[in-house]
This record gives sequence, C-alpha cells and structure tokens, in this order.
Amino acid sequence: MSPRYLLLLLVLISVKVHAESKLSNLTPAKSISTVSSQPIDKQIIKVATPIVVNATSPSPDDIRRQYDYGSSEWWLVYLSFALVLVTTGLAIYTAKLWRATNMLAQDAKDTATRQAVEMQASLLISKEAVSITKESVDLARKEFISSHRPRLIVRNVTIKPPYVEGIPYALGKPLQIEWAVVNTGDTPSKIVSGNASLLVIDHLFDARTPYSDEPDNMKGITLAPGGAYTFIMQDDRIVFENPSKWHCIINKEKILYFYGFITYQDDIGIERRTAFCRKYDPAVKKFVIVNDIDYEYND
Repeated sequence: MSPRYLLLLLVLISVKVHAESKLSNLTPAKSISTVSSQPIDKQIIKVATPIVVNATSPSPDDIRRQYDYGSSEWWLVYLSFALVLVTTGLAIYTAKLWRATNMLAQDAKDTATRQAVEMQASLLISKEAVSITKESVDLARKEFISSHRPRLIVRNVTIKPPYVEGIPYALGKPLQIEWAVVNTGDTPSKIVSGNASLLVIDHLFDARTPYSDEPDNMKGITLAPGGAYTFIMQDDRIVFENPSKWHCIINKEKILYFYGFITYQDDIGIERRTAFCRKYDPAVKKFVIVNDIDYEYND
C-alpha cells in the first residue's frame, strides 16, 4: 500500500474514533416525577438542600477516564501520534528521495561533461593521428616520386607522308613531321608546355636554340609510366615545290633540323624539361640525334 493511502486510512480511523468518544460522553438525562395522591394543600413540599460542590474538582468519572489508557480518548492520542510518525517518515523519505534525485541529476551532468571532454580529446587525438598519418603518407609519396621520377623522351621522328617513288615528301605542300613522346619513367607526368620547329639551313645554329612561335599543341597531355603520345606538325615555310630543293638536302648543301622542348610536371609539382634536336641524314633516310648538350638533354 502506498504512503498516501495509508495516511488517508489513518485520518479516517481517527475521525471515527473521535466521533464515537463524543457520543459516549453524552448520557441521557433521567427525569423522575412523583405525583402525590394527597391534596395539594396537604402535600409537603420537600426542597432538597443543595450540595455545594467545588467546580474545580474533577469528578470521579473524569479521573477514571484520565487514567484509563484504553479509553477512546487515548486511542485518539495514539492515532494522532502514529499519524505524526507517518507524516514525519514521509517527510524524511521525500527529502531523501529529492536528495537522491539531485545526486543522480548531478552525476548524469558530470558524466555527460566528462564524456564530452573525453570525446573532444579523442577527436583531437584522432585529428592529430590523421594529420601525422597524412604527413607520413605525403612524405613517403614525395620520396617515392623523387626516386621514381617520370622521364619524357622523343622517338620515331619521321616525315609524312611516307616515301613515294623515293621522294619522302609531297611536292608543293608543307612538310609534315610525325613524332612520339614517351614516358620512360616510373610515375605519371603532365606536359605543361612544349614547342616543335622545322628549319632548313646550311650550318648548325648557335647555342641558343631558335625556337619558333608556332602554337603549342602538346600542353595538357598526361602520360602514364610507359605511355606514349603521337604528334603531327607542319611548317608552311618548309615547302618543296620541285625535287631540286630536296636534292640540296641529299647533297648535304642544306640541313633539315627538327628540334624543340617539352616542359612536364610530376605528381608533386616538380617541373622538368626535355629538349630534342634531330637532323635528317640522307644516308639512312631518317632523322638522327644531334649529340650536343645544348640541344639534346633531359633534366
């Protein structure tokens, strides 16, 4: 049974006992009237002498009820005392419950605060660990690319169209050159800029290579390790209208040069440069490398 129902039951019992005790104190008055058979004039009216009783003196019944601990008045006292005890117990229980609730709320708050601090600390540690791991991976990646760099070279330089009846060019049309750029390194590379030129002169040019102003058609090409890309270019200034001009090259009176450069970038942003210079050799009927570090090199 819950405390509130017990308290209500005790209150009802005390009210009932109190009501019964009040009723028991009320005794009905007894009135006895005696009518004499004698005539009124011969009747002797006897007036009882009043007995003066001290008003402050308790009656025997009052004294008896005062010391009768089993009477209804004492039961009311007992019940009232029990009610006080129950109320006091309820008050103490409520105070303890309130204190325990506050302690639980404070413990929950402290636990939440501690967990939030621990979570923030773990997040900071995780971020630091991720940052350190990323730095380690980046460093390892940079070291790998530095030791396994890309390397671009020029290969297979030929005249287009191919030989027709012994003439390696098209009469009256600009000379076309086809060549391939190959990545012989171990990591990818991206071409940043480049230039390819044709020149017919009777001597080798100076140390400063006379690169042309032709539009760059190599920019943006990405080559994986072992990858290759084929380019075709032509120079409107190099036109053989008749076979006699080509005979100047065959007789080595003139030299046909194909030269240029390629600037490329690896995956960590380091730029490198490849320069190439080839001349047409009539004896082997193809372009050969000019062995000069000012014209042919690979950084």
